[in-house]
Amino acid sequence: MSRTTILFALMLWCVAMFAGCGGGSSNGEETDADAQTDGDAAEDDDDADATDGDEDRPTDGDDSDGDATDDDLPTDGDVDVTDDDATDGDATDGDAADGDQPTDGDETDGDATDGDIDEGWSCIVDYPNIHTGFPYQATHTLAGADNTFESDCFDWTVPGADAAYSLTLDETMTVFVEVTVQGGGEVFVYVVGDCELSAECLVGAYNDFTSPSIQLHFRPDQAGIYYIVVDSRNPSDSTSYAISVDLAPPGTLAPGDACEADWQCSLESGAGRCFGDEARGIKACSIECDVPEDCALFPGGCCLEVPALQGSYCHVAASCGEAGKTASDGQACGSPETPNFPQCLPSLPIDACFPNTSYSYCSRVCTSIAQCGFFPRGCCIATLAGGRCLHENDCPHDCAADEEFGADGGTALGDLALADNSVNALGCLEGGSPGRDLVYRVDLDAGDRLTASLSGVIGFDPVLLLVDLCGWTDLPSNCFAAINAAGPELGEQLDYTAQVGGEYFLVVDSVDFRQPGSFFLTATIDGGGPDGDADIDDDAEEADDDGGAACQPDRAISRNELPIALDASTTSADNTLVVSGCLSRQMPGNDRLYAVALQQDDELTANLTNVGGWNPALFVYRDCANGACEEGVDNGVTGQGESLTYTVPADGTYYVVVDTLNGDAGNGGTFRLSLELTGGADGDEDVEEGEPDTSCTADFTIGTYFTLPYTRNGDTTDASHDVDIISEPNQCPGWAFTSPDDVYAISMQEGQSIRVQLTNVGLEYDPGVLVVEQCDLYAHCLIGADDFGFGGSEGVVFTAPANAIYFIVVDAPYETADTSGVGAYTLTVEQYNP
Repeated sequence: MSRTTILFALMLWCVAMFAGCGGGSSNGEETDADAQTDGDAAEDDDDADATDGDEDRPTDGDDSDGDATDDDLPTDGDVDVTDDDATDGDATDGDAADGDQPTDGDETDGDATDGDIDEGWSCIVDYPNIHTGFPYQATHTLAGADNTFESDCFDWTVPGADAAYSLTLDETMTVFVEVTVQGGGEVFVYVVGDCELSAECLVGAYNDFTSPSIQLHFRPDQAGIYYIVVDSRNPSDSTSYAISVDLAPPGTLAPGDACEADWQCSLESGAGRCFGDEARGIKACSIECDVPEDCALFPGGCCLEVPALQGSYCHVAASCGEAGKTASDGQACGSPETPNFPQCLPSLPIDACFPNTSYSYCSRVCTSIAQCGFFPRGCCIATLAGGRCLHENDCPHDCAADEEFGADGGTALGDLALADNSVNALGCLEGGSPGRDLVYRVDLDAGDRLTASLSGVIGFDPVLLLVDLCGWTDLPSNCFAAINAAGPELGEQLDYTAQVGGEYFLVVDSVDFRQPGSFFLTATIDGGGPDGDADIDDDAEEADDDGGAACQPDRAISRNELPIALDASTTSADNTLVVSGCLSRQMPGNDRLYAVALQQDDELTANLTNVGGWNPALFVYRDCANGACEEGVDNGVTGQGESLTYTVPADGTYYVVVDTLNGDAGNGGTFRLSLELTGGADGDEDVEEGEPDTSCTADFTIGTYFTLPYTRNGDTTDASHDVDIISEPNQCPGWAFTSPDDVYAISMQEGQSIRVQLTNVGLEYDPGVLVVEQCDLYAHCLIGADDFGFGGSEGVVFTAPANAIYFIVVDAPYETADTSGVGAYTLTVEQYNP
């Protein structure tokens, strides 16, 4: 006798004797919120089935009667059973009640066993057909849920517990979904169109812990069944949440109106679709079209086919052709692929490729800004080659002097990271100066001689300008001196004698907007004539008498770059400063000078390590001149480092000097200089006396957001344990990281986002990656990930909440002596533009 025959006979006997083996509920019905207990079953098909919107997952023993046929129950939430698993009377597609998840022992009469379920199971829908009761509102938990979906919505996987809601929609319907996390936790909400583990994500969002609420809108491209998924990273997640799903009100925006999403656009007057350039946020409500003339409401726009909608729709100019596209001279503009856009500069045809602050791009003739929609915040320069649309970085900006020098000149430590493109001297240099810049005002009388020197240049190719107009100019008459000769990260010098007295602007500019960097500027104004020249000569002779060259720092360091570690050597350096003024001896050896911008009450700690076979000395000077030393130390031991801490008396630029007593030619050696603020202006001075210092210095300096991408192959085997991060809820793992760690410093501006990834992890290493506010044993964690085990990759996306230095930590949750806590990895940090 076959297994099927036996099971069928048992089922008939069960029905005849007991009208259902499990007994029945008291009234034969299950309400929406009721959960059947073990062994419960309804007395007939109409009563036994949970209604649409059932919120409970059945427990072991539910649906035991096995009587359901193909037509008895709805399909959403089906447990598929193959032909081998079911015969007449057995469970077929549709046997599971709405939303029920059979567990071990479920559907015992003629149903699939555990192995059968594994073979035919395609997905679990916990709460099906929620569209039958809009607005749908419920409170649920992920406790005990399975991992049915893993979305591609985000830059990380979500392999944790999830709950799925099915609903039927057509292309005219927009649903608004709101999920509110209760009691804290991290959840991810997204919509898919297939009931599969790796179904393509259509739209998604997640909570960032600043608010427990997650909201999203969704309008499908075509009618069908869709699935809203509430997901997590942790398979044992038990987060509770409230969910609300309702039809959104009709869109009101007309064709051509700026929009962000489909649901905002009116279906009555248009196509109910929002098309454009997602990356630059230039989008407009659309209409269907057949020819370009149908798109008169879209200046410079076009009629493009949208395969997903099986039709053509009007698009804004940002989505059309190659206007605004990055280009190389003679390539993208006018290439066979872009016949509507002829050659780039210098031919300047109807459409042209302009040198931008960071790239070249295709442009168009214009008479008004309305024709330049493909450039966000761009402009139309009517006087440029008959009128051209320009990228925002090439458009004129408001200009004001960042600093004013006195009658004798002055010095400045500058950082272009936060600067704008205020000056573009098209009349001074071919191609202008389209990068970031800082402006210094100088007042000159007729005959005054201005000498300016740029040194310590880091991170950019400098341009040094003297103009009489603060702003944009293409007139050579506004330009009095300009130099861009030395090359990237090299100094420049400018010398000008004023023919007419008045207000001038000394500008430190750059050739590329992508190149923020730091520098040290020295400007000297001399009254001219024999006396002035004599003074200059006397100063030069005095410098020669002291045995020192003209004072030029090797690097300028802004305050927001601290902490920083510099590897260098004095072997090939000059003997710039001889008389320290701190110690009872001169320093005739080669030296390195670092200009550092500091604030009053800052406590600067300088450490000199990795010293080879030479005897170094370490100083802080208040000025770049002999005898201006404020603090100094020289232990007189060859091969031993030095350390000092200096409290800053007033805002200004100070000079950290690495020097040596030995003046023999070629004397000196390699070193690492570490600089950090250990107290003072930022509040660290409030640390109680006697409290142990738990701060640390970054092991590696990435630079700034603008210098990304950054990649390093690291290994924590020989690292120290600097950062612990004992338990941070929210976006960080809730456990301590007690292993040796590597710490990376990066300077970021508010709103900038980075993607941090750990790959190529050693097979016996189980690291996490975290972003913290400060380099300290008890650092405050901002975001982190430790989701995978040994050899697993990790990653986070971090958005800076303020202009600051942040620290990326590679660490592990093991004791220092445990080999699982150390290992090799590759760290990659790159700009992230969601």
